[in-house]
Amino acid sequence: MEEMIKRIKDDPKTAVFYIYAFWMLVIVPLTLNNAYFDLVQAKARALHIGLAVTIVLMSAVYLLSGKKQERSFGFTDKNLLSLATISLVSSCYSSRFLDSFFGNNGWGIGSFVISGSIGLVLLFRDAAPSGDLWIPVALVNIGIYVLSFFHSAEIDLFNLHEGIRSSQYFDYFSLTGNANWTAGYLSLLLPVFYFRFVEETRKPIKYVYGLCLILGTGNILLCNCDSYYLGLTVSMMFLVPYLLKDIKRYRSIFLLPAVFGLFGIVIKTIPVFAGKVHSFSGLTGHLCNYGMLGTLTVSGVALFCLCKKIELSKPAQKTISFAVSLICIAGLLWLVFDMMAHLRAYDYSWGNNRLRIWNETVFAFRYYLRPLQKLIGIGPENQAPWYGNLNNELGAVIIATHSEPLQVLFTMGIVGFLLYVGSIVLLVWSHMKNRKDNTYVSYLIGLLGYLGQSLVNSMNPLNAGIVFVLVALLVQTTGKGSID
Repeated sequence: MEEMIKRIKDDPKTAVFYIYAFWMLVIVPLTLNNAYFDLVQAKARALHIGLAVTIVLMSAVYLLSGKKQERSFGFTDKNLLSLATISLVSSCYSSRFLDSFFGNNGWGIGSFVISGSIGLVLLFRDAAPSGDLWIPVALVNIGIYVLSFFHSAEIDLFNLHEGIRSSQYFDYFSLTGNANWTAGYLSLLLPVFYFRFVEETRKPIKYVYGLCLILGTGNILLCNCDSYYLGLTVSMMFLVPYLLKDIKRYRSIFLLPAVFGLFGIVIKTIPVFAGKVHSFSGLTGHLCNYGMLGTLTVSGVALFCLCKKIELSKPAQKTISFAVSLICIAGLLWLVFDMMAHLRAYDYSWGNNRLRIWNETVFAFRYYLRPLQKLIGIGPENQAPWYGNLNNELGAVIIATHSEPLQVLFTMGIVGFLLYVGSIVLLVWSHMKNRKDNTYVSYLIGLLGYLGQSLVNSMNPLNAGIVFVLVALLVQTTGKGSID
């Protein structure tokens, strides 16, 4: 904490970054209005206010200091700047500029959030925050995770479920709200908390991260969302090689499946969770039986004990990493083949009707968009009006594409999509140059977990700010900032 205070006093840019990070990591997740009935608007409003305030503060810092940035722009920075530009150009070209700029027709992730956040990422390149940034975030998340357990036991603290239909009770919980949003939230933060737990040397702080990690692992089960496991699959391909290099890293990771299994057994056994258990579906439903949960618990504890003094050789590390990567790729391919089987059978209900939304989006992109629109898109968050027929067909209001890459293609065109993919590739490539930087790896794994689940979810106001905080931290630690 002393280091964090010192950096705030010495560098105004770092001080502004702490304000920005605290707002996105703490204030936005805690923000609700009218319980869950104003969930999107409340969190989007908090996101916009925090972003606007930070832009003003950062602009003032640069104007008053009169200093230029110490580093020149590299490929990563230029790619991000181009992505911000195309989001603004796309909004300006659209027929609904203000709606696209502020994201009024969607989840509030318009070109203001995209371009403003990327602008801050580039302005923050010279900031130097300390790891203590995550201590208050962990403390807040302990409260968020505990509240999830109360709501899953149908103990409605703060009366957040008042007025919610009984059939939708378990679709919303804690302060994160929607289950799909929570999957992205957990994907972003749990890897960071894990790395902080492993690397922390101060015992009281280590216990905070440990408790946060334990409760967060239980929330994976309560979330009941297959998209989290998709994110986990993607991130594991990069996480395992890092873990295997240090015994304390890969030994600790075995406790997490044990914790997951133990939470599952407790939840299935205690009667107050009966309604929650009955609502489990998908992969969580398959995992949540006593046999599987017992296997996870016993094997996790056994491996933790067996690995106490086992140092893996480099060939063993490479073999295990390769095997895990093959398993993850096989899982992803199975998902694709399963989706294609539904598509060939003209069954568009796959993924809770996601396949129907994606099919409608691809059809509109191919046959209805003008050539220039295909290049620069229809404008961020302008997709909702294109789903009018689906609203009648599905009996619900569809305002998101429920696939971030596909939504980027539709709203920011081929140019925006290529820049989006390019940004991801450049950040991952930077990881290849910074393998020994534990801090960088923790942020990258969180971002990759988010990107994995974003294949079936769209960016939302709960997670958008966290995504850009991690991107800013990645850029700060890369070169130190970018690929030159």
